[in-house]
Amino acid sequence: MTAEADQHGVPMALTPAADFGGSVPRLRSFCRRFGFTSNKGRGKDYATSHAMIRRPSA
Repeated sequence: MTAEADQHGVPMALTPAADFGGSVPRLRSFCRRFGFTSNKGRGKDYATSHAMIRRPSA
């Protein structure tokens, strides 16, 4: 899915949640392996309220 998003220049956003019994810290770690970063600080994308974002790679 990330390759397709990169090919089309589409950013991806998500919010890890423990709704299905998962550990939020483990989910965040898993998402980081695919290039997601925290959506806060200087790089915050105000177009989304999700906790993590992945910008398309070049």
